[in-house]
Amino acid sequence: MKKILEGIKVIDWGQWVAVPQAAAYLGDLGADVYHLEQKGVGDQFRGMRAFGGVSMILPQGINVVFETDNRNKRGLALDMKKPSGKEILHRLIKNSDVFMTNIEPDTINRFGMDYPTLSRINPKLVYARMSGYGEKGPDADMPSFDNMFQARAGIMMTAGDGSSQEPCLPAVFVGDEVAAMMVTSGVLAALLARERHGIGQEVKISGLRATMQLVDQWINMYLLTGKELRRTELHNPLSAVFHYYQCKDGIWIALAAQRAIDWGPLCKAIDMPELEKDPRFDKLEKRMQNPELARTLEGAFQRKTSEQWMEVFRKSRLAAGAVNTIARVVSDPQVVANEYICDYDHPVLGKIKVLGPTWDFTKTPAGRTRPAPECGQHTEEILTEVCGYTWDDIARFQEEGAI
Repeated sequence: MKKILEGIKVIDWGQWVAVPQAAAYLGDLGADVYHLEQKGVGDQFRGMRAFGGVSMILPQGINVVFETDNRNKRGLALDMKKPSGKEILHRLIKNSDVFMTNIEPDTINRFGMDYPTLSRINPKLVYARMSGYGEKGPDADMPSFDNMFQARAGIMMTAGDGSSQEPCLPAVFVGDEVAAMMVTSGVLAALLARERHGIGQEVKISGLRATMQLVDQWINMYLLTGKELRRTELHNPLSAVFHYYQCKDGIWIALAAQRAIDWGPLCKAIDMPELEKDPRFDKLEKRMQNPELARTLEGAFQRKTSEQWMEVFRKSRLAAGAVNTIARVVSDPQVVANEYICDYDHPVLGKIKVLGPTWDFTKTPAGRTRPAPECGQHTEEILTEVCGYTWDDIARFQEEGAI
């Protein structure tokens, strides 16, 4: 069966995580994606060996994060400083649908890869550019990375236990990942606009703005009330019925019983039916504001293991779930039953398990079809197949050092 974006050609001139991951999503949907790298330099992520004390390197030097973010792509390496390198790129632009980048503005302009230049070559081009903080302001040209997005968007001061005043940095690339999703959705919307209206356009996304979307309720609450929502605390939560509790086996369970209709079933589920009419907790506002309820629930959860509690909550139709470590995520019964982890036959690593596509389409399947490319692995293939160059042209480009 065909995939949704089959026939769409995408040039990914991205580095690190956000734009390469966005391009990988488009590849999952069937787009033909070319990961463009400067000849002799390559994507900077290729050089990372470890993160958080964990090695990123698999057999034969494969970088697991680079492999994840550059699946479903072909590799193209050009020396874009040379006239013939620029000639190749312009030919490729003319024959492509999407150009994506998060390269610094100075480099973009120096290489002539800005939107005004490329749109003259291909007026129907969808040009997606991710910046760190946006085009304006005192820090518009500053380098930026994921932890900067989390810091400036307020994530570090909303995550973690509120009993500490220190910032908390999640170990995952929260800002980069949400920015990748925003880049992907922006490109898809622009492709739809092109189909409907026959126009190409530039799509601008910043890592800061994308990450702010993760705390949009908190931001709007402050804008409309003038008050900052406090960070949750283990023993003094924002809401005792929308919190997490440790079970007898040491595993935590997240509980979401904030609806009025949940209160009675929750009291019965924890074998404390007398709480339902307790005047301290008989209204939702009281249950949200009274830390005594949190202490009561802490004691109740200690009476059973996490699996025993999950059986109780399934029968009671209450929203609850184990707080998983990454190791537990991949064996979570829901993850297994829905095949969120899938098998993939990697040409180097053999049969492996990987996280599957985000979407499950019934008629146009998404999924992994290619491993991440070596730097420039498919250069000649792309030049002949997509750009229409001959092998004599290829020989000339090699002599000139463009490829």
